[in-house]
Amino acid sequence: MSVASRVRSALVGTAVVLLATLGFASPASAHDALESSDPVSGSSVEVAPAQITLNFTADLMPDGAEAEVFAATDPVAASEAGETDWSAGDAVVDGMSLIIPLQEGLPAGTYSVNWRVVSSDGHAISTSSADIISFTVTKGVPMVDPVESPSPTPSATPTEEATAVPAATPSPEATADAEELPGLSPVVIWALVIGGVILLALLAVIVRFSRRP
Repeated sequence: MSVASRVRSALVGTAVVLLATLGFASPASAHDALESSDPVSGSSVEVAPAQITLNFTADLMPDGAEAEVFAATDPVAASEAGETDWSAGDAVVDGMSLIIPLQEGLPAGTYSVNWRVVSSDGHAISTSSADIISFTVTKGVPMVDPVESPSPTPSATPTEEATAVPAATPSPEATADAEELPGLSPVVIWALVIGGVILLALLAVIVRFSRRP
């Protein structure tokens, strides 16, 4: 074999080894990636859906998944600032998808997702500037503070003085009528008075004469 042939064979062998090495290394070094979302990132909806679904290129590990939803274009900054999280409960891993429940009644505005998952190779991946999922709610539900139902006013317990019925002041006519005997005329009344006086006088005379010896 000539020198040129030996050099050519060595180069071919080296190329094969390098290709094989790269072929085995590529799957190991490539992490899962965010592929799509529902609602589609950048889309607009009248009313927010009940949940957001993030779809990845491979099955996710069930543990370590987290997600927050903010009324902001930069979810990472909103999370660090402690803004209101509009997600409702924990995000759930379902195979290649991360499902994020949303609160009811989101007002109009633009919302974005701050997410973190563990890919199938065990590496954690999270929101990046290239993978920010956002959507706009055009109509939404107006923000209305909950109206507290008025507590029933307890009925006032009447006091003894309040419940007592004031005595009516008798009129002079009523007083005069009360002094007269009911059903008797003035003539009859005077006759009874005079008769009583005479009767008492007779009794006095009888008692006096009965005491004499």
